[in-house]
This record gives sequence, C-alpha cells and structure tokens, in this order.
Amino acid sequence: MSCFPGSLRCPLCLSNDNCENAPEQVCPAGSTHCYDGVLRLRGEGIRANLKVQGCMTQPGCNLLNGIKAIGTLHMSESCGLQLGPKALDCNRASFDTVRNVSALHLSWTTGWETCEPGEGCYEIVMLLQNGHEFHMVLTKGCTRDVNKKAQFTKHRTGPGISIVSYFHVCRDRDFCNDLSTTETLWIPPPDTVPGTLRCPHCLSTRGCENAPEQACPAGTHCYNGVLRLRGGTIATNLRVQGCSQQPGCDLLSGVKAIGPVDVREDCGSHSGETP
Repeated sequence: MSCFPGSLRCPLCLSNDNCENAPEQVCPAGSTHCYDGVLRLRGEGIRANLKVQGCMTQPGCNLLNGIKAIGTLHMSESCGLQLGPKALDCNRASFDTVRNVSALHLSWTTGWETCEPGEGCYEIVMLLQNGHEFHMVLTKGCTRDVNKKAQFTKHRTGPGISIVSYFHVCRDRDFCNDLSTTETLWIPPPDTVPGTLRCPHCLSTRGCENAPEQACPAGTHCYNGVLRLRGGTIATNLRVQGCSQQPGCDLLSGVKAIGPVDVREDCGSHSGETP
C-alpha cells in the first residue's frame, strides 16, 4: 500500500472496548474501502474481542484471509450490523469434588463454548461443608434460561452442616459467567461449643460404610442422607452423614432446583440405594 495520502477517509479504531465516535483518518492512496469489524480471539489464556476500523484495499470481511486458527488460537470475524440476537461465547466448566477445608479458598480456570443465537451464559456453584470436609459442585455453559442476577443463597448456616449456592444467568457480554473463586461465596462457620452427641461423619460420592464418629456442636442432631444433583453437566449422588442444626431430611430448606440443576434428598434406610 502506498504511503501517500489518497482521497478516502475512514474511522480509525483498534480497541478491546468500543469504537464509538472514532476519529477519521485520511487513507493511503490505493485504499478503496473502509473496514468495520470485530476479531474474536479464543485460546488458552486468550479471550479477546478486538474491534477494528480502518482502511482497506479490498471490500468484504476477510482480514484473516480465511484463516480460522493459528495453533491453539481460534479466530473468527464479524462485520457490519448483525440482525437478530448475537451468539455469545461463554465459559464452560464442570467440577465436582470433595476436599479438606484447608483447601479453601479455591480458584479455577475454564474452557469456553459458542452458544446458539439467543442463548445466555450461566454458572452454578454449590458448597457444602461437613466438619473438616467440603463438597463443591461447579457448572458453567450456555442456557436458554432468562437472565437472572447473581443469586447467593445460604441454605443452611450451621452449627453442623453448612450449605451455600450461587446462580447467575447473563447476556450482557461474552464470558459474563466469570466467577473464578470461592472467596466471595464462602465464610467459615463460627466456632461452636461441643456437646455430648456423637454422629457418624461422611461426605462422599461413593459409600459411607464404617464412617468414623465426630463430636457434634451442642444442640445439633445426627443426619444421614443422600443429595442427588441432576442437570447441566452434573450427575452426582452425595452421601452425607454428620451433625445438623435441626432434625429431619431438609438440608436445602425446601429448595428443589438451583438453576438447571435439580436437587433431591433421600434419608433413612433407602438412602444408600442408587436411583
């Protein structure tokens, strides 16, 4: 392209944010068209939407000459006005683990997926602490559910077993389901005074045979049940034995679903059976 100025003038912008009110530039001689598009770059550690306006020697939406990837970096391009709902990119993850509470707080990285037009991004985190252990469920991806502001729910606060959940659906930007740590969700329960009651202690996605006993906080009851979680990318049977603030089979205080994840609770002699 010639370095001498021509007669064409185009907006000039290179931004990760927006190109509103971009200043115009005089294009070099030989420029025939103005370019206005977005380069979407997706790869390990890179998730950028680069807005580009400037001068081109040819029409069309093909800055990349048809190239869709460079190594593990995936690239796509869109130009001009888009009719209908935009296809969002969302963080995608599925995580289900039992760990010692000394591992809190947890942080995580995710993959990504491009949603169907009109879909939004969702994320669910559920944390259950039982004594010195905790169970964490995380699922993220695309959904047709309506937008929902971030909802933080304390289902049970102890003493004894404690459960919190987080649910969010959004469409305001790519990767808006971006929670990446438990730090804002989990506050350790306060210290308690031990009572005389002792209960089997277990938190497992397998079995609870010969579970050791633990001393319970004063005023609590023994709990023995299974939480069955189904939905999104989650299919978990979590065996729970421990100390509960109140009697009965209602760890989640009547909640039957957290976003797309259905929750069912079974207690008693049949709780060890697989549905």
